[in-house]
Amino acid sequence: MTVSPTGGWGFPYRLELLDARNRPLCDPWTVKTFPAPGSEPEKFRLLVFTCAGGDDRLLARRGGARFLPIATRRALLERALTFQPDAMIANGDHIYWDLDQTGAPPPYTEDVVRAVGTFDRTLPVFGTANETVHQRVGEAQIRSLYGNLFREVPSFFIQDDHDYFENDDATEELVTFPPDHFMLQLGRASRRLYF
Repeated sequence: MTVSPTGGWGFPYRLELLDARNRPLCDPWTVKTFPAPGSEPEKFRLLVFTCAGGDDRLLARRGGARFLPIATRRALLERALTFQPDAMIANGDHIYWDLDQTGAPPPYTEDVVRAVGTFDRTLPVFGTANETVHQRVGEAQIRSLYGNLFREVPSFFIQDDHDYFENDDATEELVTFPPDHFMLQLGRASRRLYF
């Protein structure tokens, strides 16, 4: 990656990704830094949203779509970008693929589970079949939604309960938070691969 500064604090910087032979991997883009601490900018527009996740294949308990289609959510994000936010905060629940199906997640049909796969809690996430399952979930719910829409906007992704692959439940049968070791591995894998 090369960075070409054109100013200083609060100014745009040109970025580009190059391969080992110095060839561009994609078109260059610009990103603007935050103003210097203590400065008083004339304006600052912040885009904040929550619960953007959800696989188009997951159904509501009574049938029908559980989430807005990815295309609709993406169109909403594209519309939000027309307001030229200076930064974005995505506040959790980027993924809905709860392991124990405790009540909040949508039911998974057999064909969806077969297409995605199932996790083996006895194995680590990276370097095993769990990594492939995780990528299938992440590609469907994170990459397909965000793509590179926000590459010009400083972005902050906060993880919430579903991002650790479980709803935050506490019942007589099951307590899901704090996350267990496997849930932590999944949440950290999401952060490493997508955020």
